Amino acid sequence: MPKDKDLKRLVRRRMADTGEPYTAARAALERGHEPEPLGPSEPPDRISRWVELLAVVQHANGAYALLKSLPPAQLRPAALRGLTHESWRVRRSCSLLLDDLVFTDETIAALQQRLDDEHPKVRKAALHALTCAHCKPDGCALELRPLLERMAGDPDRLVRKSVVTSMWRTEADWAINLLHRFAADDPSAYVRDIAALTLERIERNQRARVTLDALPPELRPKVERHRGKWVAVADGRVIAADRSRRTVLRAMRGMGRQDAEVYCLA
Repeated sequence: MPKDKDLKRLVRRRMADTGEPYTAARAALERGHEPEPLGPSEPPDRISRWVELLAVVQHANGAYALLKSLPPAQLRPAALRGLTHESWRVRRSCSLLLDDLVFTDETIAALQQRLDDEHPKVRKAALHALTCAHCKPDGCALELRPLLERMAGDPDRLVRKSVVTSMWRTEADWAINLLHRFAADDPSAYVRDIAALTLERIERNQRARVTLDALPPELRPKVERHRGKWVAVADGRVIAADRSRRTVLRAMRGMGRQDAEVYCLA
């Protein structure tokens, strides 16, 4: 038993030093492998070591998890340093690490600089970190329009797709106009299709809200309970609900209720 406890302690120490997951760290120790020593130019502290390991494919996931477990006061400065690292993998990971943290003036400025990064995956990660309100502890207070209009002409299609998907909950006139531009003029058929689908979703939600307002008051809460799903209503009650419209229509046919009203609320 003491031997097993000692081994677990050594495994945990190696995980902290190398960023390896538990099974890889244990296997390496059982083979008698020691962690690679820090190079002469590398910082000696563990947090900086973890940032460096983000550039190493086989250690990146473990290092990312270790960094993500840090309190914000330790993680934020480490991620900020990583945003200027020579490896695009480190810059991308550090952009994503900042995604779940409350914004500061320094993190906003640093992420905005990464919107001009030479690597598209870094630009995409920085854009997500700046625009995703869902990931932030206190939401996203930044104005979306200048950021999205700035990135709408990015040369990489996946970055432009991120611009499009950032607007699926936004019904402002400027966003609708920008989506129409993407749907009509984007060089990528893939991005054009995503933009068209996003416009359809927004228009469907707008129609559904109008229809919902016209429902009897006692029926509205029953339909609203199924937000994000297709809902079939007949005889003043919900008779089917599912994320798939096809499944709801199939259920209606099975009940012989093709006359039911169908709604979808975001």
